[in-house]
Amino acid sequence: MERGVVKAAVTVLALLLNMSASEFAALQRLPAQARRERLGMPATCRPGLTAIKGNPAGSAQITVLVTCKARRAEPAPRPTESTPSR
Repeated sequence: MERGVVKAAVTVLALLLNMSASEFAALQRLPAQARRERLGMPATCRPGLTAIKGNPAGSAQITVLVTCKARRAEPAPRPTESTPSR
């Protein structure tokens, strides 16, 4: 492995929820931190929301896909190489 380079695997968590359109809109308006807290997701997660479809039979509920992609690790700073003075 090269010095100063961090390689990270991406982990994705996904779940489906049923909620009303107004609940979905309220959740969408929240900042990422508040979404994570409300959905019980880890702090390393970047939560995403997608309305997939309405439920059949005239229900007011919609199906929502919630994804949680782990944030990528920041590259480590490269060490500075110095020549010892003599």
